[in-house]
Amino acid sequence: MNPLAAGLHQRQQAGLQRLSYGANHQRRKAAGLPQLNPARPCRLHNGVNYTNAKAQATVEFLAIFIILLAAITVAAIISLQKTQLAYEDQTEIEASKLLNSIVTKINSAHIVGDGFSINITLPQDMFTYNYTVTFDSNNVIIQVNGAAYLAALLTSNITGTLGPGVSTISNVNGGIVIS
Repeated sequence: MNPLAAGLHQRQQAGLQRLSYGANHQRRKAAGLPQLNPARPCRLHNGVNYTNAKAQATVEFLAIFIILLAAITVAAIISLQKTQLAYEDQTEIEASKLLNSIVTKINSAHIVGDGFSINITLPQDMFTYNYTVTFDSNNVIIQVNGAAYLAALLTSNITGTLGPGVSTISNVNGGIVIS
């Protein structure tokens, strides 16, 4: 039997009556004990204080809520990282396609010879990232989002620059001219 119920049982056996709220209040005041709040009486039923049970339920709910919130935050961070990796992979694929197109057209102009001309259309951006196309020796380099992608060319005799939009690649006297 719990202590509260045992105390009630002992008072009933001794024939004592339950004191009113006012008498309890005055006894506690005389003893210097903290006063009970009449607006929030202690709810006892079968020895269980339901005010404490409600507080415990609230604490448990908040603990579960915080754990779920942390799990959702971790899942969101992982998802964001995976999305970033997917964008980087797509950017690499697009840069590779663009490099292949540029190399194919410049090498075709070099192989066919003098007088050959072909148009090439480059996109305005790569997945909202700006990019640059440069030539270095026998290489074409695309720089996008802090990464550089490189492909080899058959010639190093190239004048002009490639940028977004339509450009013409021509073979003039054995040299490649981009306009």
